[in-house]
Amino acid sequence: MVETGCPANVVTFTTLMNGLCREGRVLQALALVDRMVEEGHQPDAVTYGTIVNGMCKLGDTVSALNMLRKMDESQIKANVVIYSAIVDRLCKDGNHIKAQNIFTEMHEKGIFPNVLTYNCMIDGYCSYGKWSDAEQLLRDMIERNIDPDVVTFSALINAFVKEGKVSGAEELYREMLRRNIFPTTITYSSMIDGFCKHSRLEDAKHMFDLMVSKGCSPDIITLNTLIDGCCRAKRVDDGMKLLHEMSRRGLVPDTVSYSILFTGSVKWGMLMLLKTFSRR
Repeated sequence: MVETGCPANVVTFTTLMNGLCREGRVLQALALVDRMVEEGHQPDAVTYGTIVNGMCKLGDTVSALNMLRKMDESQIKANVVIYSAIVDRLCKDGNHIKAQNIFTEMHEKGIFPNVLTYNCMIDGYCSYGKWSDAEQLLRDMIERNIDPDVVTFSALINAFVKEGKVSGAEELYREMLRRNIFPTTITYSSMIDGFCKHSRLEDAKHMFDLMVSKGCSPDIITLNTLIDGCCRAKRVDDGMKLLHEMSRRGLVPDTVSYSILFTGSVKWGMLMLLKTFSRR
């Protein structure tokens, strides 16, 4: 382009930077920012957002935050996409204090978090066992008329199950349905896990049947979870049937699948059933 006398503009530079950042070549993308300025083009929020997103994907939050401050100095207003990328990376790194500070900074600057921003914060809190903080964020979303989505509910349901609050997970599940938000494989698997761990195998099986009837395909984690529930309830034969169900669905049982069944068979004195199955 340059050699044929066709000058690059902001869109051209930003598009090329985006391609470089997607390949993890952020330093080369940064060099293009300097070249833009040299050629008389002012980087905008989209340009900086591309670089910040690339830095965050590489885990370089220090550089991303420095870029955010550079935008402030240049009086270029960062948008919700830029802030969300930084919040997400900080949460993934377990740096919740800085994530909360950036989240607060957004409000102070009149940049309102969207569902993606909240999901990043909620998922981060849930991953590190900060259940009450995650719950508070859900309430905050609703108060601000930001509709939670399936990602929001799935993260919270999984967190409640891990904490042993199955009744709370059930309430969240019902709230999802009231809002016409359709559960995913992750949502159903979390609910099944909660029921199995609380000796509610029939509820777990009902949830599995409901999942299938709604056209949501169970994965290896779903079936392993249900097999484990069957073995815990001394119903290893039902677990064996689920092993066949895996094959019927084109799923390959893994080490976890067989380990659960071996443990259950030995524990409940049903090793002969496993031997019978192995001869088939």
